[in-house]
Amino acid sequence: MILMLTICANLKSQPKTQYTYVTKHINTRTEDSMQTDPEFVKKLTLLGMTWGYIKYYHPNVRRDKYDMDAELLKILPQFTQNISYDSATKLLVTWIGELGEIGQIKSQKTNQNIIVSLQPDYGLLADSSSVPPNIIYLLNQIRQNPTTDVTPYYVKATVPTSFTNEKDYGDSLPNTYIRLIALFRYWNMVQYFYPYRNNLSKAWNETLPEFIPIFYHANSISAYTDAVKLLLARIEDMHATLSGGVLNKKNTVYYTFPITAQFIEGKFVVTDVYDTLGYKKIISSGDVIESVDGIELDSLISKNLRYIPAANYTTKLRLLCMQGGRILSSTDTFIQLRVKHLNSSNTYHLKRFPFSPKFKKTDNYLSDTGYTILAGNIGYLCVSKMTNTNIERMKDNIHKTNGLIIDLRGYPKQYLPYALGNWLKCNPTPFVTFSIANVNMPGQFTVGRTNTNGTTDTNCYSGKVVILVDSRTYSQAEYTAMAFQSNPNAVVVGDTTAGSDGDVASIMLPGQLQTYMSSVGIFYPDGTPTHKTGVRIDRYVRPTIESIVTGRDEVLEEAIKIIEHR
Repeated sequence: MILMLTICANLKSQPKTQYTYVTKHINTRTEDSMQTDPEFVKKLTLLGMTWGYIKYYHPNVRRDKYDMDAELLKILPQFTQNISYDSATKLLVTWIGELGEIGQIKSQKTNQNIIVSLQPDYGLLADSSSVPPNIIYLLNQIRQNPTTDVTPYYVKATVPTSFTNEKDYGDSLPNTYIRLIALFRYWNMVQYFYPYRNNLSKAWNETLPEFIPIFYHANSISAYTDAVKLLLARIEDMHATLSGGVLNKKNTVYYTFPITAQFIEGKFVVTDVYDTLGYKKIISSGDVIESVDGIELDSLISKNLRYIPAANYTTKLRLLCMQGGRILSSTDTFIQLRVKHLNSSNTYHLKRFPFSPKFKKTDNYLSDTGYTILAGNIGYLCVSKMTNTNIERMKDNIHKTNGLIIDLRGYPKQYLPYALGNWLKCNPTPFVTFSIANVNMPGQFTVGRTNTNGTTDTNCYSGKVVILVDSRTYSQAEYTAMAFQSNPNAVVVGDTTAGSDGDVASIMLPGQLQTYMSSVGIFYPDGTPTHKTGVRIDRYVRPTIESIVTGRDEVLEEAIKIIEHR
């Protein structure tokens, strides 16, 4: 151990690497000469995890002394040569030493007032059977020398978390090395700053080695963007959408079919048809689509579900069948549908159209003001229409109703947890608590503040409150549901919500690809998580095919029954 420390102490600290040099160097490589055999993947897994650890922990990197993309590009060519895993680990020791001395190890004071909700996970780097002890020792030395006196160069302690100084590499297809940067960058952002890392269906540590061959072979725009979509879907977060850059260079136009549909009772059911195109003569609400373009629905689901960035199966199915989803949309201007109406099935060859907002189903109960009064003196409020300017007027109209139905089956137009939540609850109580990333101990999340709403004003609403939710209830809508359901007179009715909540961090990936992820954990005050499971539901009510045919809203009907005590 003393010999190893002497070698590292003698290594000279290098100046910040110039990216222009590295670009010239890597362009002379033949990408196809790389191999993706198990040892190659293991070497790159070790490199990717070590690179991310250094990026967020090393004091000299946190002080902006090194360009970490350039550092990776400098060492990648050596890792992709036909060298052994042992030789690769020796290269890592040398490279870590070149990043300069870390200074004297400081004694760390433990803040007794914080509660840790998620501890760091160092993956392969903590596996002494795979990583030599000298590397583990070096990494421990770095972690034990925190630089809390500086603002880290690549991440800021903001809410939401802010990732900074990341190159986008232009809107062209990245070469192999830059694609690996994309993979390593995103994987480490999730590893150290995603509050739900420990709640994924597949362990995040297993994702990096799985995706190394995928990103390596992604040598076309479609292959690269599909690889990124597959990766994003693994964090099970509806915020993990993808847009911009190289995605726009695919030069493909997608067409869709002018219906709305959803999965009901295990079937792909038409819920509405855009009538001006004359398709209602062929397809009706309640019809079941059995195949699309000759492919059975089960096969379509199996093929496409893995690309959907959602936290639970219910929400994935909803996103699949949206207008821009992978079932109805295509580059083909015609669609072949096998449709079952009543007891007979027929196949139709029909025209697709460019997507139009007109194809979206509207709710018969909505009004321009966002609220109305239903029969029986029951107030109805739709958050996707309600604005702050309408709130006071709504309160005056709704105040003396027998009960209030709040429809959260959509995204709120305004922020309502307090503006409306205070009025709905006659006694202030907590409704949410947070977990916050610790940028000085990357990978650690601590329990943050607990938020309270409600009022002591006697003019608050005292009637029964019923909240309607389903998979369209996501992010801010879920937060709003939590705020409203903390009212002891509230009942939540409907189906599983999206389970994707938390202040959203923006992420830039090579190819100028823009994506996002939840960066703050959202929990009930008792610590119950909302990720994947969604908000708490008191009565599960799901639409039926019969209700679609007859035009009934069974969730709304149940809410009315609750208020009327039927």
